[in-house]
Amino acid sequence: MGLITVIAVPGALIASMQAERSRWIGPTAAAWISVLVVACFATLSRSSLGLLVVVAAIAIGANPRWRRGAATAIAGIIGAIVPAGFVASNDALTSATASEAARTSTGAGLTWRLLVGIAIAVAIMALYDRWAALRVGSGAVVTVLAVSLLATGGLALAPAPAEAEWRTPRTADVSASSVTNERERLSSGSFNNRSRWWGEAYDGWRAAPFIGAGAGGFRLVQLQERDDNQDQLRTVEPHQALLRTLSGTGLIGGVLLLAMLAGVAWGAVNAARRGPWMDVGGPVAILAAVVLQSLIDWTLAIPALTAAAAAAAGVLLAHAAPGRAEPGQESTARTALAPFAIVVAVLAMVSAVLPWASQQAVSASQSALAEGDIDTAL
Repeated sequence: MGLITVIAVPGALIASMQAERSRWIGPTAAAWISVLVVACFATLSRSSLGLLVVVAAIAIGANPRWRRGAATAIAGIIGAIVPAGFVASNDALTSATASEAARTSTGAGLTWRLLVGIAIAVAIMALYDRWAALRVGSGAVVTVLAVSLLATGGLALAPAPAEAEWRTPRTADVSASSVTNERERLSSGSFNNRSRWWGEAYDGWRAAPFIGAGAGGFRLVQLQERDDNQDQLRTVEPHQALLRTLSGTGLIGGVLLLAMLAGVAWGAVNAARRGPWMDVGGPVAILAAVVLQSLIDWTLAIPALTAAAAAAAGVLLAHAAPGRAEPGQESTARTALAPFAIVVAVLAMVSAVLPWASQQAVSASQSALAEGDIDTAL
């Protein structure tokens, strides 16, 4: 959820920076930035908050109208202070142990604070556009924005309700090595058990280095490799893209993954050379967010994120293309690529069948186990 809000940020900033005739695009973009910042903060994802800064910096830095982009981002952040501060002071919005009544009541409080924040962001951006039209110095604009930031900061925090008012009787049975989904996680330096999962994935890859244990089979790898009885820390993903691929599909899958990333990186470099850089800043920001978070999470296993990354990669590769081929060259290129296309098509069909075949094997194993045939089940 956190990364979904992150990859929506470049579009809002670019729309604001490229708006020349409409006076409402900038304020609308600032309001949307406020919503995205609050939504990202509410996920309590430390990596997503860091990537929020990264994608904003890339999108703004790639555009010659970066001052307007920076103003949009600042206005959105100022608008997010009040609702984000409320989220930070109320675990009832994020804790798994909060009651439904507490969530409803606290959610209503967040709603009106978010509306106030949106109004603040719209007003600040409209004021910036007005001053820009009057050619007021950028120093004055920055000063007013800074004062607004300090003024609204005092309204951000609201006293949290007493624990007994919202916490349900049950308590979470989580080991000390994991991080709960409460506001304390933002200041925690814990890797949330990832180092252990990475070690299990690595050991699983070493057991079958060339073909792996099967795509999506980390839950079985973990059962084989773990050395504790903490079932509450079991997971279906090792939370790391390369180790996930290596443990599941071995060197074959790992090489294909790295080849894909290298191809997209080549496209990004060539697209930047062809320019203009502002045309590729948004796709680069989205790809950077997805790739960086995939180093510590199971990002590439989520279709909503991989679809956005694939679209961004397509834009970069299109910008990197040298243009239309000379007469005669196009048919030669098609002939050369035909065998490759056939291989890709065959692999795609095989890949589509593999999940079904895997499910059939699992069903057969479960049937054998129910009949007491342990050897067949294994």
